[in-house]
Order: sequence, then structure tokens, then C-alpha cells
Amino acid sequence: MKRSSRGLAGVLLGTFWRKGSFVHVRATEASRTVCFGEFTVSLRTGDVHRRGVPIALQEQPRRILIRLLQAPGTIVTRDELRACLWTDDTFVDFEHSLNAAVKRLRDALGDSASEPRFIETIPQRGHRFIAPVRPVDENPAARAPGFRRTAAVVVVVVLAVAGSTWLLKTARSSPAAPRAIASDAYDAYLQGVSASRRWQAGGCLEAERHLTEAIAIDPTLADAYAHLADCYTFPDRTRRPGWETFPKARAAVARALALDPDAALAHVVQGRIHLLDEFDWAAAEREFRKAVELNPTDSQALIAYGELLYASGRVEPGLASMRDALRLDALNMDHQTGYGFALRSLRRFDEAAEQFRRTLEEDPRWTSARFWLACTEADRGRQDAAVTEYLAFLAQVVVPGRVDRVGEQLARAYRDGGWLTFWREEAALAEEDNRAPGSVWRAPASYYSGPFSMARRYARVGDRTAALDWLEKAFTYRHHLMPFIGLEPLFDTLHEEPRFRVLRRKVGLR
Repeated sequence: MKRSSRGLAGVLLGTFWRKGSFVHVRATEASRTVCFGEFTVSLRTGDVHRRGVPIALQEQPRRILIRLLQAPGTIVTRDELRACLWTDDTFVDFEHSLNAAVKRLRDALGDSASEPRFIETIPQRGHRFIAPVRPVDENPAARAPGFRRTAAVVVVVVLAVAGSTWLLKTARSSPAAPRAIASDAYDAYLQGVSASRRWQAGGCLEAERHLTEAIAIDPTLADAYAHLADCYTFPDRTRRPGWETFPKARAAVARALALDPDAALAHVVQGRIHLLDEFDWAAAEREFRKAVELNPTDSQALIAYGELLYASGRVEPGLASMRDALRLDALNMDHQTGYGFALRSLRRFDEAAEQFRRTLEEDPRWTSARFWLACTEADRGRQDAAVTEYLAFLAQVVVPGRVDRVGEQLARAYRDGGWLTFWREEAALAEEDNRAPGSVWRAPASYYSGPFSMARRYARVGDRTAALDWLEKAFTYRHHLMPFIGLEPLFDTLHEEPRFRVLRRKVGLR
């Protein structure tokens, strides 16, 4: 296999990626030096500095780092890395030697394989660089101690973060001059966006801190307000009910639109507020369409618009919009899972199961994909497979001290009592967590004992009254899946219930 010779220099428009989002930058000769976290790396010489101080790095780890930084966010296969380190006529234990070189690189960067900040291992495939990467001017001042603390840095003309495009300029009348952004504000902003993508691990609470910090430093960062508002539109992600989060979302998105009326993400969030809190489908559709018109390559806009279309009966245009989003942001696990959720909602169970499995091949730790795969296997009548996947899901979200006991308890319930006994035992565990939050689910996964999840549990075991009680609580809570209640397979038995019909009308469904 030939070694890739494509570098950053000479490319007119390069793409720097960080997990779940893209950052487009002008890649000139100056961008042959890049920075991430507190490190600066010359892609020509391989010199690595930490806060301006050189760090020792052996040759093989140095080559691996350069190769990963040439395509941040992209999976670099093990074969490609081997080609960077050894010629075809070299005879070594490639697997062991490559693993050792990656470990030395992680050690030098203070990184961890189990909780990576910089280098993520994709099992049986390769590695990818997941931290935000920025080009810097290749001059002594850029490498000097305290560089990150300079008053301001001129940043890129086009910045697309979380699938949206951020046009930075001092004024619309003078597009030639990029706006200066305080480096501390920019770093806090990037950390906030990155954290928000880890919402399943509680990242939106971390994102709230970082984005609030960015706004405090630079109150003119429109996208910081938009991303903050986005977190608030999903109450589960901040572990607060919608009556607390949606007023915050409104205030933040209003500020974002005041600063930049053409920010696509802000229009997406405004549309979500209309749909998820006000249940105004027409207003939501206007905002989503506006976002797509402003930026037809914004994957967030395409996903949101697609979800509204299929949920309102326009199935094929909706799925097409979601597929466009996946093509533009193929590594976005939320988008991949959302597409599988759409297929399941539309009773295309075989396709949904295949989609969730593809998502898990990309990231086996993406818990929501595992959860919905278990649900889809149940929809397909594959009870053994559903139980297996659900137990695998629980192993990721149950508090560590109870993982084994819970798994054994539920496995025994299924073995001895069958399908309904399994789910009744599981519902009892969820009720226990409601009485004592954090006793069963890890804190970031507490929404699995929330009102919408409880409604699904009781619908599954045939307790319609309890299911409707919890579903009414989910409406008050403003759970983000309420607009989809008419499509949820587990709620099929509720459709003729008067209380369910009232809820359908309240969320704007016929």
C-alpha cells in the first residue's frame, strides 16, 4: 500500500474535522503548523510544542501524529499507519509495534485510550484524531509561550461547526475583513460544541459551562448562543424539565438571531422551539426551510426538516432530507441514530435494525443506537435478540456497582418467566430509580427513567392507565419525542383511548 502524500500545504480549502462537526479553513502555507488543545505541531518538521515548550517525541509516534493531523476526524486505517512507519520489505510484528507506537504517542500527549481527548481507536479499523484542530501562523510569535493568551487572533473566514456554517465578518458592508475573536472565547466555544456532542455522557451540562464562558468573554458570538439554545431544547440533556429550559432556549436563540439573522443553526433551534414546546408545526416548518435555504449543506437543518416532514406524513421527502444530512455529516452518530429512529417509526423495522447496527459498527459506545436496536428487535418479534441487545445497553448505562446484579436479575427473569416478566422487572428497576435518582442508571442516563420512557414501559406490559399517566407527564415535561407519539409502535394500543386522543390534539396531530 502506498503512503498518502497529501499534506495540508497548497490545498486551497482544507477541511479540519472534530468529532461530530466540520471546520472549514483556508489552508495556505501558514497552516502547515496546526494547534489543538495546548499543543502546536509543525506538519513539515514534526516539532511538537506544549504551551511553547518543545516535547520529546520518538520518530514513529511523530509520524503517526502527523498522519492523523493531515486528516482530522477521518479514520486512518491500520494499514495506512503501517505504511507511514515501515517499508514493504520490513519484517516486524506490525500489530504489536503499531500499538506500542500509538501508546507512546498518547503518553506524550497525556491522552487516554479509554477516555480519549485526541486520538480515538476504532476497533479493528484504525484511529482518528477527534480534538478541534486549528491552523496557526508559522512564525516565532505563534510558537512562543503565552500564544494562546494573546488578546485576539484573526480566525478563518468560513467556519462550519456542528454541521452549520458560521460567516465571521466585522460588518456585512466590509466582507473582506475577518472579525477578530478572543482566543479564550474561541477555545471555550469549541470545547462547548464538542461537549454538546457527548450529550449521552452528560456533555450538555459541560457545554453549558463552556458556552456561557465563551459568551461572557465575547458577547457577540452568535453561534455560541445558538449551540447553547440547542442544548436547552432537549430537556433530557440538561436534566431539567422543559418549563425551565425552553425560556432559556428562547432567550439564547433570540440573541443569536439578533447578532446574525442568517445563522442557519439559530433558525433550526427556533424551529425546534416552535415544534417541541409550542407544537406549532407550520411555524417550525418555516424555520427549518429557512435554515436549509440559508445553508443547503447544513446537516442539522436537513435532519430537523426531514424529521418534521416524515412525522407529518411526507415520508419520502423527509427520509431524503435525512439521507442528505448523513451524506454531508457521515460521522454524526446522532444523525445516524435519528435516521434509524425514523425507519422504525415508519415500521420499516428490518431497515431500521440494519441502520442501528451500522451506527454501532462506527461507535459501539453510542448507547441510544443500542437502545433503539433492542426496541426494533422487539418490534420484529425477535425477543431473544431484543433481550441480548437490551442487556448490552444496560451494561453501558447502569451504575457500575449494580451492572452485574441487574444483568443477572433480568436475565434470570427472562429465562424463568419469559418476555413480560423481563419487562416488568425492568420497569420495577426504573421505578426504583425514580424514587432514588442515581440508584440504578448513571446520572447522564437518568432520562431512561423519565416520563416518556416510563410511558413506553407500561404500554409494553399492557398497563394503559399507567402509560397514559406518564405520557401526560411527558407532555408537561416537553419531552422531545412527544410530536412522534402517533408513530411509536408501543403506543398503538393507546390510539383509541380518549386521553391519548387529547394528547394527540395538544401536540398538533390530527
